[in-house]
Amino acid sequence: GIFVVGAWNDGAGRLSLCARLRCEAAHRHWREQETEQWGSVRFFVSGGTGVHFNTTDTPHAELAARFLVTLGVPAALICRQPALDAIRNTVEEALAWDTILRACEPPLTRLVCCTNAFHSARVQHLFRRMGAAHPTLGLGFADAEDPAVTASPHDDPSARVADGLGTTPSYTQRTTAFPMEGWSEQDFAVQRAHEAKALHGLRTAPFGAWKDWLDAHPEPEPEPEL
Repeated sequence: GIFVVGAWNDGAGRLSLCARLRCEAAHRHWREQETEQWGSVRFFVSGGTGVHFNTTDTPHAELAARFLVTLGVPAALICRQPALDAIRNTVEEALAWDTILRACEPPLTRLVCCTNAFHSARVQHLFRRMGAAHPTLGLGFADAEDPAVTASPHDDPSARVADGLGTTPSYTQRTTAFPMEGWSEQDFAVQRAHEAKALHGLRTAPFGAWKDWLDAHPEPEPEPEL
């Protein structure tokens, strides 16, 4: 399976550049497989609706699925999962996949996650930990490109405040939650700070549904050395 990690879109349902890059990475990975395998690979898309990433009535997953079709992915290969249509963040994606994998018949033996490079460390942390509860699952990761650095009309320093990370502008205080197209250097500074802070929190102080899952699924003991 090839999983396109959810991103964001605008109020008219147009996918952001980050979302399109993730879909393109998934399509590229698919085309790089042996030709005889093309018909057996399934695509999975993710993302619901929410004020910071999709204010339309259409799940982000549906918008991503439509874009995959325009890239040449047959609609029959896109396997929609109701649980993924309600996703709001990356933690929810990992938890949803735990449920999907337990119910999947025949069992899914390979899953490749596609996201932008700036987001990859957090995705890998969550999915490797979740995947440890599914020892027969082979996990892979295909990084999409990050957006090019450009002068961004979404960059409005006056709308941002310090968030405890020194002078780094706040991730949650942007005029627009995420840039739709090119990013400024400040956009990248905000995003990198957010990713670092989020990953540090996952490693040192997990909470909520993720902590509950971790408590219920202790990491397997390492195999003793012979």
